[in-house]
Amino acid sequence: MEPVPIVDSYVLTRPIFRDHRGAFSEAYSAAKSGARGEPNRSWKQVSISESVANVIRGIHVSKYGKFTSCLSGSLDDYVVDLREESPSYLQWFCLSMTADNGKQLYIPPGCGHAFLAGEKGCTILYLQEGTFDPPNETDVTLDDPVINIRWRVPEGVIPIISEKDKKAPKLVDLRPHLPISQFRKRVLIIGASGQVGNALTEEFSGYSCIGTFNTKQNNPCLMQCDMFELARMPSAAQLLLNSVLPDVVCICSAMTWVEGCEDDAIRAHAINSTAPGLIAAAAKELGAKVVYYSTDYVFDGTAGGPYTETDKTCPLNVYGKSKLEGEQRVLDAAPDALVLRTTGVYGPDKQSKNFICQLIKATTTGTTMKIPNDQFGCPTYNKDIAKATRLLFEAGAAGLFNVVGPDLYDRHAFALEAASILGLDAESFLAVSAEEMKLKANRPLKAGLDITKLSETLPNFKMRTLKDALADWAPEVNANTEATRSAASKKV
Repeated sequence: MEPVPIVDSYVLTRPIFRDHRGAFSEAYSAAKSGARGEPNRSWKQVSISESVANVIRGIHVSKYGKFTSCLSGSLDDYVVDLREESPSYLQWFCLSMTADNGKQLYIPPGCGHAFLAGEKGCTILYLQEGTFDPPNETDVTLDDPVINIRWRVPEGVIPIISEKDKKAPKLVDLRPHLPISQFRKRVLIIGASGQVGNALTEEFSGYSCIGTFNTKQNNPCLMQCDMFELARMPSAAQLLLNSVLPDVVCICSAMTWVEGCEDDAIRAHAINSTAPGLIAAAAKELGAKVVYYSTDYVFDGTAGGPYTETDKTCPLNVYGKSKLEGEQRVLDAAPDALVLRTTGVYGPDKQSKNFICQLIKATTTGTTMKIPNDQFGCPTYNKDIAKATRLLFEAGAAGLFNVVGPDLYDRHAFALEAASILGLDAESFLAVSAEEMKLKANRPLKAGLDITKLSETLPNFKMRTLKDALADWAPEVNANTEATRSAASKKV
């Protein structure tokens, strides 16, 4: 069972058994549904719909759930969340279905359903949790500006649409209280469960945002995307983007564990280089803007930072090499892409992985934390990265940009300053040299990034200092600190 960005909706892939006689597959099995995580359904009606090529049907809303399968041909099948109480309200998802791929889509009660028949038409099997009841069915126009479905109608083809569907009302006519009444661009955030992805989701709240996760689904509206698997199956990038049809794709999912990259260079390059390149190529084909996030670890630190966008790169470790290769692959596939280099990212983080979160844990548990005092960088607030991303996208910018905070600290000084601002006890912070840390991967010591180009491109936007950023984040940090202290005291 594959999660999709519509709450309660999901995709199944039914096995198709073929031999010289033909094929057999199970459209539904109550005995097997529980084992694959699917709720047991009580079907009240079974229907079959046949459509010739390039027919569009919908958007039809029923009070009961539907389960669709493609028996012949192909189609783009759409589910639209029209439940006002739902976290995914007004989102839509597209599933490419064929008779051969075995894909099936569950449309929850209260959600809209629509489809575009493929070049050879299609036959659809419907399993319904209720019986067709015209007086209680609702229609919404196919070109509704709020929902803003992207129909992949072939160029030069006029789709076939019934008079009934042509005359369907706009959503705003059915719901005058609707808070949004105009077109919204779509943003796909790959890695939305991470700290940069979370900040992007918040910053692009005025857009229609679809996010992905890999292993941590901290939001029920996220769809799953494994970058390592995507790198091994090139068609997966196209399938992912075709299901969302975005205007902009932000690639912030990455393998950022520097030591882990040294241990598994193949995985690091697949996730940080190969997969982003494939996504960028698929996005370019759809006409979507690409944003890729990189690092100051593309430099060796010997010349001394902060580095500009034009300085010569020379990564010291597998992580830096994989991110530099990712930059090149993305720009080769989509020359108008944005590549944003950043470093020392901190801020609200549901997974509590960033440096500030580690400092808080160390101070509240009394754990000694070794911190290098000869490794320099620019601490960067994740909310500012997100805002810079949106502003650069809206300005039509392209190419390399450094997006970091204006301060340059060594890691130990960063920790002391953060502790002072947040009122943390810094006694457990032990200053050591990077060499004394005895880490597998070499890091650039004198790194950091110059943001002159960003400031010139966005003169009315300023990246916040550590002091200003922590003042913004402090209420949440203090609440989390108290919770950590309380949990630690209970263990004593």
